[in-house]
Amino acid sequence: MDAFIWPQQKQGIYSTKSGYNWLISHSNPNFHATDSWSWIWRLKVPEKFKFLIWLACHNVVPTLSLLHHRNMVNSAICSRCAAHEESLFHCLRDCNFSIAIWNNIGFSSQAFFSSISMTEWLREGSSCPRSAIFLAGLWWIWRHRNNMCLNNTTLSEFQLRNNIFRLADTITKAFKKETNATPSPRLIRWNNNNCQCTILNVDGSCSGDPIRAGFGGVFVTTREHTLLATRDTSLSHKTSCLLNLRRSIMGYGWQSV
Repeated sequence: MDAFIWPQQKQGIYSTKSGYNWLISHSNPNFHATDSWSWIWRLKVPEKFKFLIWLACHNVVPTLSLLHHRNMVNSAICSRCAAHEESLFHCLRDCNFSIAIWNNIGFSSQAFFSSISMTEWLREGSSCPRSAIFLAGLWWIWRHRNNMCLNNTTLSEFQLRNNIFRLADTITKAFKKETNATPSPRLIRWNNNNCQCTILNVDGSCSGDPIRAGFGGVFVTTREHTLLATRDTSLSHKTSCLLNLRRSIMGYGWQSV
């Protein structure tokens, strides 16, 4: 019996992932299925960090070079150093202002400043042992650049260093995976403190003017057997709630308490 077969999957079944890889491979012959952007979305950082990295990998971060190319600004020269065109690498890494920040937080090796592929540079920095500091530094360099160029405000290297390390510490703690964590004790449960008695659990609420109120009550024995459950949501005054609860108790055979 004839059937449609999708040749991009061993099972012959179409999937959106294989369809996406097929489309990309036709638009870019050098593309491999492992060259996806999933490494970005798996990063343990806030979403705004991921979005900035994704923009950088696609070379669409609004640097002056890109804006000048689109006839949106008059000059592509970096407004911080006024010495070079503000490409993406210049903005995030190679400007004197950016270099000073990277050196101040411990990224000063020649290899760090020699990469010519933005994607590879970001990917290596995001997977290195000091990835949280790298990503925090990347974010604050971009943020500080915007403050300098758009708001005409600046921070000292000391302030930037403190902000970067504080942000890196926050990221590390927020996305830290708990290991061998002890389950938290159950805080809400039927409990009579091991006494040989019967307890009454009640709750209620009210709202509006005139007041519209309701209540609920459950009697529980030592063995957690429910003896009585009652509720009322049509009451108009809190005193009526109490009276109705008392009537329910008395009607069940309990003496007034």
